[in-house]
Amino acid sequence: MITVYGVLWCQDCETVKKYLGSRGIDYRFVDIGADPAGKKYVEEQGKGDIRVPMVDLGDGTILWEPDEAALASNIGVMAEKQEDYREIVIIGAGPAGMAAGIYLARDGAQVTLLEKGVIGGQAATTWMIENYPGFPDPVSGLDFAERLQKQTLAYGAEIVPFQTASTIERKGTYLHVTTFEGNRYRARTVLLALGANYRKLKLPDEEKFIGKGVHYCATCDGAFYRDRTIAVVGGGNSAVEEAIFLTRFAKKVYVLVREDHVQAEDISFQKLESSEKVEIRYQTETRAILETAGKFSGLRIRDMVSSVERDLACDGMFVFIGMQPSTEFLKGQLELDPHGYIVTSPTLETSIPGVFASGDARAGSIKQIASAVGEGATAALMIRDHLRRT
Repeated sequence: MITVYGVLWCQDCETVKKYLGSRGIDYRFVDIGADPAGKKYVEEQGKGDIRVPMVDLGDGTILWEPDEAALASNIGVMAEKQEDYREIVIIGAGPAGMAAGIYLARDGAQVTLLEKGVIGGQAATTWMIENYPGFPDPVSGLDFAERLQKQTLAYGAEIVPFQTASTIERKGTYLHVTTFEGNRYRARTVLLALGANYRKLKLPDEEKFIGKGVHYCATCDGAFYRDRTIAVVGGGNSAVEEAIFLTRFAKKVYVLVREDHVQAEDISFQKLESSEKVEIRYQTETRAILETAGKFSGLRIRDMVSSVERDLACDGMFVFIGMQPSTEFLKGQLELDPHGYIVTSPTLETSIPGVFASGDARAGSIKQIASAVGEGATAALMIRDHLRRT
């Protein structure tokens, strides 16, 4: 195997590693600043002179500070360029993924972001962001996502839409990412910024009525219910904030909460409670979807105190009962916690060396846009350090 001897701050060493990576050539990197045996070997080969990068081709050939022409002439047939190589592949183009992309591309790294759905992730479908530092006036989720995308692209990162990752596998020096769409990428590092999806109630016929009475995004579908009656299922911040948004359209909003209280910020709860359009029903379980002539017509609900069931007439329901990480394809590939979230070290590295994670799909994340951006930036710095060491 080819061995590259260098130091972490050596840009010429990075150039050699990028050249080898772009051609799929396995190599080993030795940091002579931390490896005394490696430093001694370089001194011996240089007869007391230390210069880096020193590239040992493994057949007795030593290259000192080689440029691409020298590498190509000595590596020969192995130097056929493979276009699917990227230094860094980021899976997910939400706030965490794009923040990392901005940091890494700005440093000159070759970065590709793969996004299976909406660029901007859940943030793009948020009605209004009011608590992001530096934005004293509220900003729509779509506007915020568009700004992030513009900045990511401006620094030279590539965003490839409609790509759903299926496998991540380490083979020697490189990580190989495949997508269900048939694309293959080879990378030195991978960042999993997968985000999370809305949880479903798992009611009979819930899947049948998605988009036809059952919804998970008020921003996307709320306007279809102008002057109509709807139910919001959930009792957390998201449910409260989305219910407030839905009062813009609906004439009546029932909020169905399983607990005896709402777990939301006081300011949001006060807005909800003060609305004449809203009726909150506590300790209420949603049991079934009602239909009339094949169309959504309401819900069967149960009072959890008396166990009495009744029918609630409404034109549609919006479900906000938490998130589920988009990590199903990773089962058996790396370590996940019992809830499916990605387990990482303090440096955000996963159980696969060279694979990092940030944002809502990471175990311990707090599901806020500001924290996702922060984790993306942190992951970028950890990745930068990893690339220098490998």
